[in-house]
Amino acid sequence: MNKRIQLLVVSLFAFGLLNAQTVNFVTGSWDEVKAKAKAENKYLFIDCYTDWCGWCKVLDKNTFSNAKVAELMNAKFVSVKIDMEKDYGINLAMKYRVNSFPTGLIFNSEGNLVYRLVGYQDPVPYIQSLNKALDASFQNNQKGISRKVDLDFPQFYKDAFAGNGKRKWPEQKTVTDFLSQQKDLFDEISWSVIAIFDIGDKNNQYFFDNIDKYRNLYGNEADDKVTSILSQQLSAAIKNKDENKFTGCLADVNRYIAEADRKEMTQSFKLTFFSGTEDWKSFSQEFKYYLDKDGYINAGMINSYCWQIYETCIDQEIISNACDWMKKATDIDPQYAYLDTYAALLYKGKKYAEAERVAVKAVSTGKKAGEDVKLTEELLGKIKAESK
Repeated sequence: MNKRIQLLVVSLFAFGLLNAQTVNFVTGSWDEVKAKAKAENKYLFIDCYTDWCGWCKVLDKNTFSNAKVAELMNAKFVSVKIDMEKDYGINLAMKYRVNSFPTGLIFNSEGNLVYRLVGYQDPVPYIQSLNKALDASFQNNQKGISRKVDLDFPQFYKDAFAGNGKRKWPEQKTVTDFLSQQKDLFDEISWSVIAIFDIGDKNNQYFFDNIDKYRNLYGNEADDKVTSILSQQLSAAIKNKDENKFTGCLADVNRYIAEADRKEMTQSFKLTFFSGTEDWKSFSQEFKYYLDKDGYINAGMINSYCWQIYETCIDQEIISNACDWMKKATDIDPQYAYLDTYAALLYKGKKYAEAERVAVKAVSTGKKAGEDVKLTEELLGKIKAESK
């Protein structure tokens, strides 16, 4: 190989590396990564994960590998991955009440927790969430949280965060007995118990009666607890297919949720109730309103609802609507899982020619991404058999 060609190959290789940008996750102890963020005057981002968390792996593969996500995070954050079920990760999980994965914890350069991102998001909404975290008007001012990590938590609390598959959730009575013995239900340890566990109707009401004080001390986490209690009410309404309980739940949303978030949560609860009770006509009307307002950027959520329609709905009009939704979602994000859902819906809607085209694309996309495409190949076989 002559020197000119060698130089061209090296240049192209370097260019490829530069354009294959991913999030730069550093290593180090808790004190070391905090010091690094402070020295660089950056925010500290903690990717809280566990070995068994499937969505954590999807976040790595789809979101942290995205060049635009990486560009933003590498510029604004010192980022570190910490397993919440190993070593000091358990201490951090208990301190910052991390029991859902993946979770992103964001600290300012002074070491104060200012924002958390819970759950998986595709690259576009994840960037939006990160930009919100960088905006001081969206950041938490949690006066009740000290910087001391290792607190004197009760044993049942520690058991709930044990690593290596040894987590043990307490009975409600254990929790309520502990709270009944506390002199201060606003201190950090009491709050940790209140925030994490089912605290019973009596303590729920105490929390609601003192919601302003809890919000003052614990910021958005107090709102998260409101959402948790209301979600329990919603789950009970769905389980019993009880429209009266659901109406009462919406009334509590109106009573306890901040005005800025009230409309969005009401709509979310309606979508969850209608899909959970398989009232697909009501769901379709509400979901169309949502998509007209917010668009199709949250392809993951659209995919989740549409897969549920594929599995449980037999109304061809609703299935046709879901096909339209998935087409637009896959136009924006044509990843394997979404194409698979779209193909399945087209098949159920008897649109065999289009179903075959999308299924072939799904298989090809999945193979390139290293996915197991066996079920899609089986679906493709069914489509071909029906189209003969």
